[in-house]
Amino acid sequence: MLLSRYLDSEGPWLEAGEAVSAWHVLTAANQLRERPGDIVARLEQLGHSLADDVRLPEFVSSRDLLLLRGPNDDDHEPELTVVGETVPMGHVLWCATELECPPAVVREMLALLGHLLPSGASVPERVLSDDLLMLSAELDWRAPWLPVDEPVPLGHILRVAARLGRPPVEVAAQLVGFGHRLPEGVVLPAEVHPDDLWVLSKRLDGQPPWLEPGRPAGIWHVLAAAQEVGEPPEETAERLAELGHPLPPGMVAAHGAEYFDLVEIDTGPSPDRPLTLADVLRMAGSRHSPADTARRLQDLGFTLAGDVVYE
Repeated sequence: MLLSRYLDSEGPWLEAGEAVSAWHVLTAANQLRERPGDIVARLEQLGHSLADDVRLPEFVSSRDLLLLRGPNDDDHEPELTVVGETVPMGHVLWCATELECPPAVVREMLALLGHLLPSGASVPERVLSDDLLMLSAELDWRAPWLPVDEPVPLGHILRVAARLGRPPVEVAAQLVGFGHRLPEGVVLPAEVHPDDLWVLSKRLDGQPPWLEPGRPAGIWHVLAAAQEVGEPPEETAERLAELGHPLPPGMVAAHGAEYFDLVEIDTGPSPDRPLTLADVLRMAGSRHSPADTARRLQDLGFTLAGDVVYE
């Protein structure tokens, strides 16, 4: 069991000579009802050492297990299982609430167990409900928390701003203070437009997952989004460009989604290759002529393959 990465007596297994985390040792000690030091000694016999900068307690406590795992239920994976994993601020504040202690105390306890906050993160003196909400990926005051190794999607910032009635720039500044980073070159709007969350959502439902920061919006996403919010495609494309998601070079939102047999978002062909006759027929479906569909696809910026004549 000790050599199982997830302590379930099954693979995947620890790599030869791999250092182990505080979570690995304390969880094993809790399951086997042994002292952490005894677990470390056995792991050393098996070729594994405790990670540097980890200071284990003499006995396992529910407090330390909570600090490393987070919510103990079937909906959440353990939070800090990887050696040296950076701690999300949301986890710190959640632990402070559960343990009824200041966030700074949680930070120090986690540091002893080998886990630090992002460089420059500022720990608040006390936990506020709004802080937990903005740090939660689902805006439900709990894990999963915003990951510290990825930029915060603009959709999340605007969703928080709309929920709390605060300017996007204020929300973004607070998230940066908590150790998160913004997408490179992001331009924050002065206010949240009614349709912003819908067009930034990959599923067009105003919720995560969001369009990936810094990446163009696909032409089919733009057309489907315009249809969803009931505005001309060119206006949707312009707004997405303002929000950091322009169309790929050469693409133009010249026609609406109603002119194509588009079953789901992003099911249309890619603009990275010339379109075949099969592509055109699929997009025409039973409602449109292949000739009209081919012309409209060219208007969007697609090229056609071969010498097919569409009539």
